[in-house]
This record gives sequence, C-alpha cells and structure tokens, in this order.
Amino acid sequence: MTLQAYAKNVLSFQEKTLSVSCQSDIVWLTRKEFQILLHLYSAIGFVCSREELLAKVWGRDVFVDLRTIDRHVVQLRRKIKNLGQWELSLDTVWGVGYRLRKSGSLRS
Repeated sequence: MTLQAYAKNVLSFQEKTLSVSCQSDIVWLTRKEFQILLHLYSAIGFVCSREELLAKVWGRDVFVDLRTIDRHVVQLRRKIKNLGQWELSLDTVWGVGYRLRKSGSLRS
C-alpha cells in the first residue's frame, strides 16, 4: 500500500514484510511500529493522541500503558531518521501525542 502526502515524499508500506521504503532506502519494522507509522503517515502533519494510536494499533478492548506508545516511538525515530531524500520528523506534542511531518530540508 502506498500513501502519498507530499509529491516529493512518498513512503511505500509493505505489510507482508513489515517494511517501509522511500526511493532506494528500506527499513524493517516490528508489527506495532509498522501500524503506528502507517497511522501517523495517513495523518501526516496532524497530531495523533496516544489514546488514538493505542485504539488504532492495539484495539479498544486491550489495556496497554500509555507509555508503551512512547517506547515504540523512540524506536521508530531511530529507524526512520535516514529514510529517503527528505527528512521525516516524528514530533512529540507535549500532553497530547505525536505528529509525523516532513521537516522540509533535503538530506545531502
């Protein structure tokens, strides 16, 4: 599945291999990381609350500590920082949740 948010920043999500690619770069993720990134990417530029991410990724009938999302986001930041030509930024919006955005600068 490919989602396009910006003309020059296209990530390709491969669910069978739990990988994400941009141009010739590829990153392998855990299932939860994949689902979190996919949800954030589908709402790129907008804030997603921790509760929203938990409900989308784990479901509403499962009790999961809110800090679980934080631990997954730390890993995601490490994995996507060098993905593709454009820098992606996974920002913390204090007291609310997270926002994925294109930082606007080209990596050299």
